[in-house]
Amino acid sequence: GSIPTGFVRFKTPESITLNECRVRTREVEIHYTPFLRSDSIDDAVYAFFNRLSSFFYVMSLTRNQK
Repeated sequence: GSIPTGFVRFKTPESITLNECRVRTREVEIHYTPFLRSDSIDDAVYAFFNRLSSFFYVMSLTRNQK
């Protein structure tokens, strides 16, 4: 399937937990944005959190269908 472009309501306990992980990871990513802009952290560190939040999102979508 394709990745939804609109709002997704997560229904299963597992998908809700994975989405919460995504939300918390995005908060870390947002927190580190000023450090990235000031070259205080390596781009790879920032990219890691970005990819991790994407991973949690895709996992929450797959677990939402069960």
